[in-house]
Amino acid sequence: MNGVSVAAIYVLLHSILSFYISMDKTLASGIAIVVAIGVQYWLHSAFTFESRASDRAQIMRFIATIFLGLIVSQVVVGYLGPILGIAEILSVFMVIFVLPVSNFLFFSLWVFRPALKDNNCVDSN
Repeated sequence: MNGVSVAAIYVLLHSILSFYISMDKTLASGIAIVVAIGVQYWLHSAFTFESRASDRAQIMRFIATIFLGLIVSQVVVGYLGPILGIAEILSVFMVIFVLPVSNFLFFSLWVFRPALKDNNCVDSN
């Protein structure tokens, strides 16, 4: 549900900035994506993974995961698709289905993973 909400925020904000305020489309897209990524981080930290949103290391891991997703989508659509002779629209659909799964794995196993507690101090009596 977070992904749909974030996509809707991006489309809505980009549309308002680009069509109603007549902002340059590249600038409108940049502003919309930064806002959408911020909302995505907040939604995931607050609701999906219930972690502290103010953890700087966590924020950096989140940003790294977002950039990794950008690289993966660029490679699939711009490089692998053409090499394999896959139509661009099919490459885009591959990204649409693969990226949410890989993001969830990165988010749950790395970005929002709870800190491991020291189990050596537990009294077994």
